[in-house]
Parts: sequence; structure tokens; C-alpha cells
Amino acid sequence: MSQLATLNGKLIRINPANNHIEISSTGAMIWNPVFTGNTYGIFHALVAHKGELLAATDRGVYASSNEGRTWIMRFSGSSYGTFRDLIDSGTELMAQTDRGLYASRDGGRMWLPRR
Repeated sequence: MSQLATLNGKLIRINPANNHIEISSTGAMIWNPVFTGNTYGIFHALVAHKGELLAATDRGVYASSNEGRTWIMRFSGSSYGTFRDLIDSGTELMAQTDRGLYASRDGGRMWLPRR
């Protein structure tokens, strides 16, 4: 799982010990929490995609335009299973769920199965 992303020259990570999103502008020497809530479920993966930070959680895919400080629902669909990992392939997002591999060409709003 991609629990670390780079966005705007900063490192952003999931701290699995407390499910917080943390940021570092010091090359991972110092980490500061930017999101400490549990509203969006358990964070599994992060990816930077077209200037946004996307997160795979057990409640769907969320997007942040401010380095993880606030989040908006991008996709929620139980028929795809729990999103476990996100990868930016350059032209599309790929998502590994517990029901298979999916692809999105619209920033994670709609997903199609990949075979």
C-alpha cells in the first residue's frame, strides 16, 4: 500500500498507529499532523494525482486540495469492495480493491473493472 505521497514538494503520509495524515517539509525529519479525524474511515493508501491528494479508505475514495487538511468524498460504492491501494499511471488512476483491479480516467469519480 502506498502510505506515502509527494505533493507540492512535501511528503504526506498515513500514520497507521493513529490513522492520522501527517506532512513533512523537512525530508521526513519532522512530521506534523494535518488531519486527525476519523470521519472518513481507516486510511489505506495515498496518491498525488493532478495537483490533488487522493486517499483510499474503507469508506471509499476521498480527495484533498489542501495537502490532506480537509477531504471530500470522491467515490463511494460498495459493489467495488474496499479500496486498498491507489496508483497514478500517468493517464489514469488504478485502484486495488478486495474485489479486484479498477481504473478511473476522471480523477476517481467513476471506476471500471480491469482484467
